[in-house]
Amino acid sequence: MPARAPGTKSICGIATLRILKWIGIAFAVFVVIVAALLFWLLDTESGARFAIARAIGAMDGKLAIERSSGTLAGPLTLANVRYADPSAGVDARVGSVIVDIAPSALLAKAVHVVGLDVDRVDVALTTVPPKPEQPSAPFSLEAPLDVLLDRFALKHASITQDGQPVFAADSLDLAGAWTRGGAIIRTLALRAPDGSVDLHGTISSAPGYPGDGETTFHWKAADREIAGTLKAKGDGKQATLDLALSAPTPATIAATLTQSRDFPWTAKVTVPRFDPKRVQSDSTLTALALSLEGSGDKQHGALNGEVDVNEHRVQLAPFRYALDGQTLTIETLTLKTPEAEGTLNASGAVQLDAKPISAKLALIWDGVELPADLVGQPLATHGKLDVSGSAERFHAEGALAIGPPGKLSDIALNLDGTPEAIALKQLALKQPKGGLDAEGTITLKPALGWQLTTKADKFDPGAFAAEWPGALDFSLATSGTMTDQGPDATIKLDKLAGTLRKRAVSGNADLKIA
Repeated sequence: MPARAPGTKSICGIATLRILKWIGIAFAVFVVIVAALLFWLLDTESGARFAIARAIGAMDGKLAIERSSGTLAGPLTLANVRYADPSAGVDARVGSVIVDIAPSALLAKAVHVVGLDVDRVDVALTTVPPKPEQPSAPFSLEAPLDVLLDRFALKHASITQDGQPVFAADSLDLAGAWTRGGAIIRTLALRAPDGSVDLHGTISSAPGYPGDGETTFHWKAADREIAGTLKAKGDGKQATLDLALSAPTPATIAATLTQSRDFPWTAKVTVPRFDPKRVQSDSTLTALALSLEGSGDKQHGALNGEVDVNEHRVQLAPFRYALDGQTLTIETLTLKTPEAEGTLNASGAVQLDAKPISAKLALIWDGVELPADLVGQPLATHGKLDVSGSAERFHAEGALAIGPPGKLSDIALNLDGTPEAIALKQLALKQPKGGLDAEGTITLKPALGWQLTTKADKFDPGAFAAEWPGALDFSLATSGTMTDQGPDATIKLDKLAGTLRKRAVSGNADLKIA
């Protein structure tokens, strides 16, 4: 190997130093250029307009902003903002937006919003055909980056769906944060024509999502006021929920949920005695009260309690169910009252994944007495009824007895129904000395109507109306509809004979009522 010439090492060193010097100068120039660009972008109005133009271009015509002023570093004002996406059925308009952020927070991978003021928001939603469901990512409360919100103020907002009002708000004030550690709402105050909601709380992204919160609300829905307080607390292992209503009537709900594999739960519902007219103005009841307790897990549950109706008490003792996939099995449901020895038992299965939900139930009752203040006169009843189907199509068949105590009439029932009509295949009523048979159709939609034929043999109306005892023979055919002005019907009565209230009656009738 030839020997290195003297001075070669010093020359290489000088060259290396020169290269490093030029790299340093180039890097410094690059930093200065980047800093200048960032300053121009964040702290000048022209930079803000440039960024806004790029954002509008990236939205493929869905976003429009009439004018802007200020800088990205804040405050930035946007006027007459519109976002329209016909494929999603969204058309949102905002009168003005003023946003003020802290740019230095971006260096810590955080978005710090010092203030966000939004005024005059109108969102019009239009129903669009559903899109195929896409696989969704697993739920996580952990934020992709920290978001700090010192103040958000919204004034005058409205939402419509297919032209119909859905929601309106006078103001919404919010302050909080969403970070990798969880979410915190320091304050949320909603004021709207229908009421108010105030909320504060925290929730962690740790396993079990521990946290706590309290919500106070006073809202008006369908001309009825709903007011109360909801408190929730969890330590990651067990969550508790306490709801206290003050309107439309005082009521409390206390529930616990253990966050384990089977999700054991307990619940207690208490509604003190109240006037049902607070909830339903045309109710004929004078008093109601409710007390229920239950416990269970993901697959089983049981409820016990009692309901007071006027001066009568009905006990639920007990209701037990089992859930296997999408099948809810009612193992037992027993109703009774301390006023009598009668009971009603129900069992069956409900298929939750059917569309619509379908069920097959069996009802058996014995020794039941209905009080006069609820049905007009004391009535005793026993029987069995099997019901199957859904809200779209159902079938009921069974045998029962009903009437004044000691004077029950046996009834055989068989019918099929849909939301549009009920086909009465058999209604056979047997009394000690006679009876009645009826069949026909009862139309429910588009207007209430009927077409019925009835035959009576020594039928005693006194079994259902104590002041009208008798023994009647007749054949009756009637059809008609109910209109806004009253019934439009025909009635043909043949071979009426017998007694009513100890008076002889007889005759025929062929009537048209308009």
